[in-house]
Amino acid sequence: MKDAYGTTPCGGLWWDKPHTYVNAIANELFLDVAAHLANRAFRKSYYLDWARREWAWFQGSGMINSESTINDGLDLDTCENNGGTVWSYNQGVILGGLTELSRATGDDSYITRAKEIADAAIAALTEDGILHDPCEPDCGGDGSQFKGVFARNLQILQKASPEDRYASFLDANADSIWEHNREAIPDSWRPTNIMAAGQTIHDYDVIIVGAGISGINFAYRLQEKCPDLSYCILEGRHEIGGTWSLFKYPGIRSDSDLYTFGFSWRPWNEQSSIAEGPRIIKYMKESAAMYGIDKKINFHHKVDKANWSSSERNWTLDVTANKTEKKTYRGKFFMLCTGYYDYNEPLKTVIPGLDQFQGKVMHPQFWDTEYDYSDKNVVIIGSGATAITLLPNIAPKARQVTILQRSPSYVLSQPKQDGLERLIRGLFWWSKPVEHKLIRWKWLLVPFLLSQFAYKFPLRARKVFSGIIDKQLPSHVSRDPHFNPSYNPFEQRVCLCPDGDFYQALREGKGSIETGVIDTVTPNSIKLVNGKELHPDMIVTATGLKVRFAGGVNVSVDGNPYPFADKFIWKGQMLEDLPNAAFVVGYVDASWTLGADATAQMICRILNQMKREGVDEVIPRRTEEEKKNMTEEPLLKLQSTYVKKAKDALPKAGSTGQWKARSYYYKDIMMAWFGDIKGGMEWRHAPSYSASAS
Repeated sequence: MKDAYGTTPCGGLWWDKPHTYVNAIANELFLDVAAHLANRAFRKSYYLDWARREWAWFQGSGMINSESTINDGLDLDTCENNGGTVWSYNQGVILGGLTELSRATGDDSYITRAKEIADAAIAALTEDGILHDPCEPDCGGDGSQFKGVFARNLQILQKASPEDRYASFLDANADSIWEHNREAIPDSWRPTNIMAAGQTIHDYDVIIVGAGISGINFAYRLQEKCPDLSYCILEGRHEIGGTWSLFKYPGIRSDSDLYTFGFSWRPWNEQSSIAEGPRIIKYMKESAAMYGIDKKINFHHKVDKANWSSSERNWTLDVTANKTEKKTYRGKFFMLCTGYYDYNEPLKTVIPGLDQFQGKVMHPQFWDTEYDYSDKNVVIIGSGATAITLLPNIAPKARQVTILQRSPSYVLSQPKQDGLERLIRGLFWWSKPVEHKLIRWKWLLVPFLLSQFAYKFPLRARKVFSGIIDKQLPSHVSRDPHFNPSYNPFEQRVCLCPDGDFYQALREGKGSIETGVIDTVTPNSIKLVNGKELHPDMIVTATGLKVRFAGGVNVSVDGNPYPFADKFIWKGQMLEDLPNAAFVVGYVDASWTLGADATAQMICRILNQMKREGVDEVIPRRTEEEKKNMTEEPLLKLQSTYVKKAKDALPKAGSTGQWKARSYYYKDIMMAWFGDIKGGMEWRHAPSYSASAS
């Protein structure tokens, strides 16, 4: 179309191949297509330039008459309005085109002009409030569809900028059609059934799956660094929050400080470095609302399938909305911010005899908030962060709480606010931004130095950690075997307890700990291999999470299932042989959000480079030499049982080059800003076009 643009004596496009007529509809459709592409394709500025150019010509062509209705075309001899019929479809297509142009530019003047044309058309083409074309009742060929074109585009305008008068007009015409003439109209005018309605395609440049902390952060970075790209967030649950929305067990809290777990672009300004789940959700909701991200989220939208089409060069997502409604979304880039565990099913751990236990059995992932454990003997099976959190939060109400662990963990106390933080606040009380930056840098630096010390000097780190734990333990609890792990610090995630609440519960006597292997569970007890027997009223199985990559979305390329477990990871964020897709994995020895943000900034940099180069696809590829010589490494460098069990379900990191697992924040953020984004990546260019007229 663009190659033929401007070849008529009057400008614009020809209506027909013989070049006999310049009319309204051909040029309106050109505007509409260009404006739609400006909102959906990567080369936004290119298509937006054409849409603006076409509208500038069209409104100056004279086809819009003095009454703001549109005649059919131009007189080729004079290039003036030919006074042809004012058809309803000519009035309609322009409404959709101007609405899309307003969306692409943020300029409301296009909406204002569209409403002027809509009002003029309704005034000129209605009888008793019902739309009427001049050809009635003998409209032939496609004439019977003209009014439908107007109604459809008026609805597009109405959705973008609602007016009561348009809603009433559309309702009245729909009622009239259905009541008086529903058997005579074409099938495409009938009310659609649920399945047909669900086939509407929602187009975006980027589709984000997941409205947890990773998804909200990526949306912010996209708005900040790629403001011309359209996006939406698809979230299966009813609210923002992800993990923090799902888990409801007593004391659910962060096990990282909020100064680095929170967003760098919206400081965590509370004095406590650790926060409970409800406060974290509130912070996330406030942050999303502050930048309009919440308006981009589609809740109760579960992504079932995602397929990449090599011919169309885009992703198509099959979505179930509100449990029954089927929808289709399409995007150029697909971002998985789904975390790494299964929201619907916990890790299945075989505990002999558990099914015959007559008391209450509960998993922290699906906590029964109605159950009253007051004055109950509670046994928590597990030794990870969840168990360490549960014990001090259940103990005040329960009679006795016992952690039963097969193997111990490192548990360190973390002050909610330490002396250095108080000093910083005292010195920089006059500037919240300075105060936050200094405290954030403290939390970036100290855990990093601690983990690096543990990696380089594991035996010395073990001795230091053991000394710290010894000072916290009450005299009746021995470090060996209860706090003497078989592994070195940071080979599994180190557990933290705010202000030493875990050790305080042990000192007060309402909390206790047993280390041993379960022989069997009886109807009213737990028998251990070492001969001990516990008598709980309630058992909590805090035995870990079930790892589930990509949130359970069935991903395919050209209809062929994508084998995640067989593939390698490019820079810890994109997958081998999978076009235009990325996923977020944070750190296991630092705050998750730090890794999520490094990924977000890297992907935004790639998206901007794709736009600059006119690239449609980026696909991580291993060289033949890498396929022969590179060794596999785990995606998550943890020795935790739940991670080991999921090894065959996760993609792999490599030993060399771009395929190494991410290491630490400072290195990864520098790579995001300045590192190589071409190595190990195939960049497929779109055809080259020129915006000049032929």
